[in-house]
Amino acid sequence: LLLFLQDLWHNLRVKKILFAGIILGITTSVRVLGPLAGLIVILYILIKEGDKKLSTILAYFAWTGFTSYLTWPFLWRAPLKHYFDSLTLMSKFPWKGTTLFMGTSYHASDIPRSYLPTMMGIQFTETIVILVLIGFVLLLKKLFKKESPVDFLLFFFFGFFLVFSALIILRSPLYDNFRQVLFITPALFMLVAIALEKLFERIRKNWTRAIVIILLALPGIYQGVQLHPYEYTYYNAFVGDPRGAFRRFETDYWRTSYRELADVLNPIAENNARVGVTGLQSFKFYARPDPNLIKINGDEFKENGGYAVLTSRWDYDKAYAEATILASVERQGVIFSVLKYVDKKIP
Repeated sequence: LLLFLQDLWHNLRVKKILFAGIILGITTSVRVLGPLAGLIVILYILIKEGDKKLSTILAYFAWTGFTSYLTWPFLWRAPLKHYFDSLTLMSKFPWKGTTLFMGTSYHASDIPRSYLPTMMGIQFTETIVILVLIGFVLLLKKLFKKESPVDFLLFFFFGFFLVFSALIILRSPLYDNFRQVLFITPALFMLVAIALEKLFERIRKNWTRAIVIILLALPGIYQGVQLHPYEYTYYNAFVGDPRGAFRRFETDYWRTSYRELADVLNPIAENNARVGVTGLQSFKFYARPDPNLIKINGDEFKENGGYAVLTSRWDYDKAYAEATILASVERQGVIFSVLKYVDKKIP
């Protein structure tokens, strides 16, 4: 026991373990599933070193827990209880609204099991989707030949496959496309790395490899330029690009296009102007401080009219069809939001 404690004290002062623990602790504070990354590390150590490195694992988790406790105030009163409360809450992804998928609005808890794989298949570039599929086939071949490294398998299984499968099987609530699970994409992209590794076995010259990488990235670069600064509304050609996804899938769900509408409204709106908004919190950061921001579907706006800031989400941009359109934020024919002036006489 004394030797174990001495070894533990030594490992607590090892800079690499200290740094790794701090990183995992911050990760846990940001994402409640952060400890999954630590589980990968622990399993790798156990497979490679067995229980000889138990003191290393304990030191690693000691720094992780200490860092999470310091950087996550919610844990201060009851660390374990509050952590598991957060894990339970976030696993349900609470969301009262609806999300648009294949032209149908679903509550987050009612989305089809095809939701996540479909969204990944149409929101990554075409080249990435193809490379992922090729990489998956190559991974199966490596598994059959027992050539896959342990660290890779652990990272892919716990970093992507386990979470991805659980979300589908359990029909976990998701909304706003798949932004809640972006943390699983690095492990998924390891399949891309396998495909590129195989390709570059045949392409030896660096300049040729550079050209290949540029060509593979070109679809994303082109669409990024076209959609800027709303790159997150991207959809690939498998669904007809953003134009084909319009009113079938979510586009500007964060209403970031409100900034452009505010730039139009702020110079022309009279003092204390009445402004009806869908999503008050999304617009107030960009608006002047003096306008009277109210809910677009409230009685005050319906009776008196005023400026209307409307998102295309849930088809709000179609409201007040006879009103004067002052501005519209669009990319590639896709409407993100519109600014209208609504006369009180318009029903």
